[in-house]
Parts: sequence; structure tokens; C-alpha cells
Amino acid sequence: MVQGFAAILLFDFGWFREQFCIIMCPYGRFQSVLMDKHSKAVMYDEARGEPRGKAKKGSEKQYGDCVNCYKCVAVCPTGVDIRNGLQLECIACTACIDACDDIMTKLGRPKGLIRYSSEAAMQGQPSKSATPRVLAYSAAIALLCIAFTFFVSRKDSLNIQVLRAIEAPYKMVTNAQGHNVIVNHFRIHVNNHKGRDVKLISLKTSTAVEIVAPTLPMTVGSNQDAWVHFFVKAKQGSPEVFDGPKTVTAEFLEDSDKTNYRKLPYSLLGPTK
Repeated sequence: MVQGFAAILLFDFGWFREQFCIIMCPYGRFQSVLMDKHSKAVMYDEARGEPRGKAKKGSEKQYGDCVNCYKCVAVCPTGVDIRNGLQLECIACTACIDACDDIMTKLGRPKGLIRYSSEAAMQGQPSKSATPRVLAYSAAIALLCIAFTFFVSRKDSLNIQVLRAIEAPYKMVTNAQGHNVIVNHFRIHVNNHKGRDVKLISLKTSTAVEIVAPTLPMTVGSNQDAWVHFFVKAKQGSPEVFDGPKTVTAEFLEDSDKTNYRKLPYSLLGPTK
């Protein structure tokens, strides 16, 4: 497991690198859906920076603060030119902010040409924190959290399932009294998600059949699963036994003084005559 994660990380950071952010990372997708003009992000101050270029001595053309040095593009891990606006590949690492501030400091100009701000603030408008979109998404997230908590709390931490064994549907044997007996082989899959061990003590069903479980009683550890094999023996010539689904009652000991009974459905196969 550890070696597998190490190999994935080496592949990601050694070869795949920024392609992960561009192709696979869901951050940009979430960001594009949730953002509006009042959302804060890494942004370029176009009004202050344009037109781009380096002012030359004696030139009458007026340039903005952006000297077109491309430092912001060079340091971007996904190759985004933030001056073209917010893009899907932007992961908001703010490396471009540091690079631009360093250039502005060397040129003696104010920092913040690229800064963490909102579109409304860039246009001189007051920013709003509680916009209808923010409220709607907040309500949706809250409902999802409530639903997730509800379903998790109702999830059975002791999952038990009866499955037919992978072999012949049934077998015909003769018992010590010379009677023909139909034998069905089943498996119980016990998945224990509890924080403590549980013990399967016995299996019980109607008196018309006989339950044989050679491995019982069995203890299933915390956060472990186990397979319990059992055999159902029924005399041939008992049609009521094979008529419709039956239930087997599994008796579990979850605590030293607490017994839990689970009724598990199963169906017998075999000739009735």
C-alpha cells in the first residue's frame, strides 16, 4: 500500500506535474461554478497595468505599471497568464503575486498589480459577501451534510448476508436411519464495522430442518469480515420445507451482556418427492 502511494506521488510530481492540475484536479471546476463578481481570487489589475510595456526615455507613449516581464507566467505551475483573466487552470497558489510584487519593488512602484481581490473591487464597486449564489450554495452544502450524516447514522455497522455456496445447488445423502436427506450449502458473510469484536454464537431455524455450522461459535474482529459456512439438511418428502423463502436466526454476542438476533432469508432447493 505504502509503495503504491509512493509510486503514484513520484509519477505525479516527477513526470505528470502540472498536467494533473490542468486535466484531473477538480479545484478549477468547483471554482468556476461557485464564483461570481464578488468572489475573491488571484486577479490582475488591468486598469493599472495596461497598456503593457517598458517606458523609454523620450517616449511620449504612456504605459501602465506592467512592464511585460512575464515573471508571473514563468513562476505559474500550470503556465497560466493571469493577465488574461481568471482561468480554469489557475490553482490560486499566488506565486504570480510574489513575482510581480518583487518586480514592482525593484521598479519603485506600488505592490498589488496582481493581488487577491474580486472583480467588483477591481472595478471600484463594493464587494458583497452574502450574495444569492453564495447563500444558495451554502444551503445546498448544508443539506448535503445533513443528508450524509443522517444516512451514515442509519447505516448498519454489522452487515450480514446469506449467499449460496458455489457448488451444486443441492446434494442427496442418506442418513443413519436410511432416509434420503437433501443438503443445501450456504455461506454467511459477516462484515463488522463496529469498534469492538462480535461473536456469532449459533444459527437457528424451523424444526423441520437441521442446521449444521461446523465453525461456530466464531469471533469477528473489529473492522474485519468473515465467512461462515453452514449446511441445511431437510428430509425428502417435506414439500412445506421447500415452499417459499425461509429465515435463519443468527445469534450474535456484541457485548458481554448483550445478545443480538438477526433474521436472514434463504431458500432451499431440491426435489420434494
